[in-house]
Amino acid sequence: MRTTVILILASFFMLALIWVFDFNEPSTPTIGEGKLCTLNIDSVSRILIRRGEELIDISRIGSGWQLAEPQNARVQYSAVNKLLNTFENLCAFENVSEKERTHRELTLQDYGLDKPETELLIESGQGEFVIHIGNKSIIGNSVYLRLPPHATVVSVPADFLDALPKTRNDSFIRS
Repeated sequence: MRTTVILILASFFMLALIWVFDFNEPSTPTIGEGKLCTLNIDSVSRILIRRGEELIDISRIGSGWQLAEPQNARVQYSAVNKLLNTFENLCAFENVSEKERTHRELTLQDYGLDKPETELLIESGQGEFVIHIGNKSIIGNSVYLRLPPHATVVSVPADFLDALPKTRNDSFIRS
């Protein structure tokens, strides 16, 4: 009887420890789990894409989208919708925290995120989402992102890049 009571108490103690540590885990998505962020597509008012020196500035005008600079050109609604849907449904393959990077002796530069060549800013009624886009992984099926101010580096499917316009003049612009 005494052994049974000890085992029951030990079990409750272990469950309590699991609950405490699991409860205090950060809510960032883990490998293959959860979306990077919750985005209400209908509340998005502006998208800025910076690639090197080029800036693509797209604003919602009524029910459509317009390229703000350097010319006021209409933008394909379907292309913007594809970009926003892709971002909204983006899930992480892997999260690498600042502590893990330090342990692996890696820096943001190793991921192409110290001075990212491409940045995406999405303004919405929920606030601003800033995404720094880094290098493709060595095997090429994923790309590294960082969502400042968070220090975590996130690996996502590389086909995310296909939703981004390459230049102001690509198929994103309605002719």
